Order: sequence, then structure tokens, then C-alpha cells
Amino acid sequence: MNTPFKVDKRALRKFRKIQDAGVLAFVIGVFFLFSPLFAGNNKILKPLAENLSSTVSWTFILIGVGLIGLYALLKQIKPKDKSVEVVKTTKSRTKSKPVGLLAANSAQVPTLTPERSSVWNKQVFTDIEWRRFEAVCEGFYSQGKLKTKSQSHGADGGVDIWMYFDDPQKPVSVVQCKNYSRKIVGVDKMREFFGVMKAHGLSSGQFVTSSTFSADAQKFADEHGINAVDGDKLLKLIATRTPEQQKELLDIAYEGDYAVPTCVSCGIKMVERIAKADGKKFWGCSNFPKCKRTIGYISA
Repeated sequence: MNTPFKVDKRALRKFRKIQDAGVLAFVIGVFFLFSPLFAGNNKILKPLAENLSSTVSWTFILIGVGLIGLYALLKQIKPKDKSVEVVKTTKSRTKSKPVGLLAANSAQVPTLTPERSSVWNKQVFTDIEWRRFEAVCEGFYSQGKLKTKSQSHGADGGVDIWMYFDDPQKPVSVVQCKNYSRKIVGVDKMREFFGVMKAHGLSSGQFVTSSTFSADAQKFADEHGINAVDGDKLLKLIATRTPEQQKELLDIAYEGDYAVPTCVSCGIKMVERIAKADGKKFWGCSNFPKCKRTIGYISA
């Protein structure tokens, strides 16, 4: 059956209440229809039951059938199209604004790509997504004496980068990376990282963030052999590299779709979407609905 009307799937769920009311009315009508059988020969109940059976019962039955038929009709109405619309890519600088929505009720919106910086500064950390930041950290440490290996996605057990001399199975230090735009790394994160170090029998660890550490986090790091590297310190460390090495790290930062977040679970680029329910923007995994991972959107 075709109809020009369109309804949302959530509205269709509400229509099921009409079906439930119809079923209830039908059951009540059937009960009243056979009520004389339960009244027996009682001089009071039998006439009342016969009256209910002849009038009220059929009224309820007809109401029930009508409501059930109405639900069957509404169920045939074509729901609104929830498909994703692809829009052309544009360039713009962005800032963060977190939301927590699923991609199911959304449309794709233009991907916002900040312009590449030609020198190392804090803007680079703002421009790039978390995976690019980890890649920069790995590139920085690999320029030293130690070799590195990292994990692109999935559960990392609190370790983003392993550092070793020759045998990757025998790490001498580990690195945790946090590319935060505004959030300060608290002592709770530092304690968790220290627990990971101990679990692997390590006395050395590097905690790197583009943001800053709280006073308690910095104190804990100093007391437990953790090298806490905030955004300012990381820039100073990068400045100690040769111009060629600095350019190499900058190229790593701006590699590929550097502004588009990578799904933590799948390791693929996410899709920028806008929720049709309230118009808010967010990043959703392009593997949806298999993966429902979302992260905060960076808005202008």
C-alpha cells in the first residue's frame, strides 16, 4: 500500500499502543460475550450478563477490531528516509565541542580540514587527530637511540608506544599519549599508567600530552619515575631536533586526513555527521551499525 504520508520510526512505536488498546478492548468484549455462561442461574447476575453480552460486548469487540485495523494501516506508512547524504568537503579551522550521539539518526556533513602549519607550534596539536599525535610521539622517540612499535587501534592496555633496544618482546620503557585540547591530565590517569608500568616490570615511562598536567599528577610522576611531557615541553624537545628531523615530524603530523579522527575500535577514519533529532554534530564510525563508536565533534 502506497501513501503520501511519512512518519518517524519512533512515531510508529507509539502506534503500537493503539494496537495494544485494540487487543485489550477485543478481549474485554469477548469476556462480556460469554459472561452469561459464568452467571449461571443467578437471578441478579444472569440478566446483567445477558445485557452485557448483547450490547456492551459487541461494542468492545468492534472498537478492538477498529483499533487493530488502524494500527495495521499506520504500519504500512513509509518511514522517513534516514540515509546518509554525502556533501562536498570544505576547509575551515575548528574547536572542540563534545556530544554523545549515534550515527543512526544522522546525515553526513562536510569534513572540516584546518590549513597545515609550516612550523611547529601548539596549533599543530589542535589541527591533528589523536592517531596523528601518537604517530608524532612515536616518530620523535624513534629518532633517538631506542626502537619503537605502536598499536594503531583496539585495546592497548594503557600503552600506546613500546620502546626497546633490539628485542620488541623486551621493552625498556612505554609511552602513553593524550592529545587533549582543553582537558588537564589528572593524577588518576598517572596512577593508571604507573600500574601498567609495574605490570610489565618497568621502572621508566613517558606520559605525553598536548595539554597540561595537574599539580598532583606532576608530583606523582616525579615520585614514580614517569617523565611527564606536556605540550610546551614536547615543543621544546622537538626544537632540539635537527631541521630535517623537525620537518619529518611535521610531515607525520599532517599526513593524510590529519583532522579526521580515527575510530579507536576499528582503526579507520570516522565520518562527520549531524543528528537529525537535534542538529548537533559528532563523529561516527564509518562501520556503523557494526561499530557504534562516536567521539566529540570539533565545531567552528
